[in-house]
Amino acid sequence: MSLPNLSDRILSLHLDWDRVLNVLLASIALEKIRLADIINGEGEKIQHAIGTKQELKIDDMLAINSNVKDTLKLIVKNELLMDNKLKEVLDILSKT
Repeated sequence: MSLPNLSDRILSLHLDWDRVLNVLLASIALEKIRLADIINGEGEKIQHAIGTKQELKIDDMLAINSNVKDTLKLIVKNELLMDNKLKEVLDILSKT
């Protein structure tokens, strides 16, 4: 199975700087919305675990906590990358 040849399609795109920067800003905004949804889901996971009728063992609570912590670490890393992307876009905007 080979990769599709997109070179003709890419070459036929005529995007100006304003449009490119708008797309980049929109992608940052959408990514932040997705991350907010993930953070909300992690909070709901904790609430569900605390609100269950059955008692959770300490090992179960620690496992949930560890999982949420790992997810939040990845989100922070992603936020740092997006912050850098936003700074670069704003830098380009200030120069144009």
